[in-house]
Amino acid sequence: MIKKASEIIGLPIICLNENCKFMEIKDLIYSQSKYKIEALVIQEGKYFQDRKAIIFQDVIKFEENSIIILNKDSIQSVKNNSNICDESSVIEDLFGIEVTVEGGFNIGLVQDITFETLSGKLEHLVVTEGIFDDLIEGRPLIPIENPLYMNQNSLIISSNSSEKIIYNTGGLKRILSME
Repeated sequence: MIKKASEIIGLPIICLNENCKFMEIKDLIYSQSKYKIEALVIQEGKYFQDRKAIIFQDVIKFEENSIIILNKDSIQSVKNNSNICDESSVIEDLFGIEVTVEGGFNIGLVQDITFETLSGKLEHLVVTEGIFDDLIEGRPLIPIENPLYMNQNSLIISSNSSEKIIYNTGGLKRILSME
């Protein structure tokens, strides 16, 4: 099943074997080299507390309105965790970043990211081209594949990837069958 990151953030966690205190997903950690979700953040790090997360493989099921894990042992510190690679980042850092093609052509801003719930593989960048275009055309989907380069202000995709962009994913044109 394909889910959007924004649909997961804010969902509550349900433990099957015991009552856990109320927890919800704060963010998703992904590998920049494998393009996979590695963990679901449930507690941001603070001065004297490490960031806590559920390793992706410990998720039993993604429900419509919750995420199911076995027990509290699934919750681990992110710091020095062997299940999370060194070049990992949080998904929310990508939201709002400009997407450009290698030649400099601007496609839009990252609005969301889709991923496969069984494997954690990142599937698409959901891009906004502005409210008017989003309303009329829908938001384009950019398949996530190598190479994908990122600097501080933008995400750069290859010209080969730009040819695979899925346009007209919704919007009024599609609803009203104006194509």
